[in-house]
Amino acid sequence: MKKQIIFVIFLILAGCGAGDKSENANTNIVVKINTFELLEEDFNDLIKLEAETNPNFEVTDQGCRKFLDYLIRKEILIQTAKSQKLDRKQNFLKKIERYWESTLIRDLIEQKNHDLRRNVLITSEEVKAYFDAHRENFVQPFEKVKKRIHKRLESKKVSEKVEKWVQKLIESADIQISESVKKLRT
Repeated sequence: MKKQIIFVIFLILAGCGAGDKSENANTNIVVKINTFELLEEDFNDLIKLEAETNPNFEVTDQGCRKFLDYLIRKEILIQTAKSQKLDRKQNFLKKIERYWESTLIRDLIEQKNHDLRRNVLITSEEVKAYFDAHRENFVQPFEKVKKRIHKRLESKKVSEKVEKWVQKLIESADIQISESVKKLRT
């Protein structure tokens, strides 16, 4: 089913591109904004990404035109910000660094979650025991909520394992704290 959807999107994307079709689609410029050029292949990749990540986006001629208008507006604003050298200001660079760091950490934790999830086993007895211990929280009968309980218990075990893993990383690291700051950790 997913392959069929991707194929349909591919067919529709072929209709979203602008410019003359030539043997080499890489050279078809969809839009040029000052010195910036957006190639048809890149535009189609952006359309595909938008369709995958935005459930409200419709891959139609009108949707593609609206998306192109958005890209034009975005590029003009980026060029204007760069002309004012906002991309070189310390505040901007610090924000980018913080975003990069948090994204990197999030991706690491997600990867560790995925790796650990494969080794987590939740038994039927654990699920039933959780239901019995928290019966007042459930309106529906056990059979209707056991999958949800299983996922909850699995997530909890994975989170605990990730936290233990992080603690081991901290304990094995060479951490040196100045005397003036040590009092903050106690």
